[in-house]
Amino acid sequence: MAVKSYSQVGEDLQIAYFIGRGADVRYIDVGCLWPVQHSNSYYFYERGGSGLCIDPNPTVGDEYRETRPRDVFVNCGIGAEAGMMTYVMHENPVFNTFSTQRAAEVARKAEKRPGGRTMTGTVEVAIKPLAQVVAETGFAERVEGRVDFLSIDVEGFELDVIRGFDFGVLRPKLIVTEHLRGKADAVEDAEIVKVMAGHGYWVGGYTGHDLYFLDERA
Repeated sequence: MAVKSYSQVGEDLQIAYFIGRGADVRYIDVGCLWPVQHSNSYYFYERGGSGLCIDPNPTVGDEYRETRPRDVFVNCGIGAEAGMMTYVMHENPVFNTFSTQRAAEVARKAEKRPGGRTMTGTVEVAIKPLAQVVAETGFAERVEGRVDFLSIDVEGFELDVIRGFDFGVLRPKLIVTEHLRGKADAVEDAEIVKVMAGHGYWVGGYTGHDLYFLDERA
């Protein structure tokens, strides 16, 4: 029987492979964007799960709260330290980014393949460490200290998210991060792999688009 994926490249089904398809999956979805389309967590929400969803796009909050009332939605950017950053917005929000390098790449590609890559403006967005958002929302208490997975899709700032997270408060069984690399780049040499190993996580899978880290203590 076919199973519907809502993610961009099937991440939700990969996550289900690692943690199962239970009715009470708890998650943190950083860079969640839309509540259903391209979502790494909606697959679990429609099966009874709930979690903390975070995105800096100022246009998605109302839709999120209406579509997924069991979730806690926070509109901000996530980084290693609190501050403000310029958020570059495009016709298709999947290209939105805090990275000036990524924004320049999108602009170059827009000349040949527009496809929603036209920039529509910029906005200053608050940046908070993930540990701060967890504390401010009381999320650790809401889930009684249990999180099944943490999804991070932040256009190159994945390490900053990890550095601002407190593994002593919550320890996800699985962490999935976007990881695009060149053909000559070995996964085991990636900085994020080394950082995650320091937190006790090993690479359980790599799809060419995402890395899947499993808690070696689980």
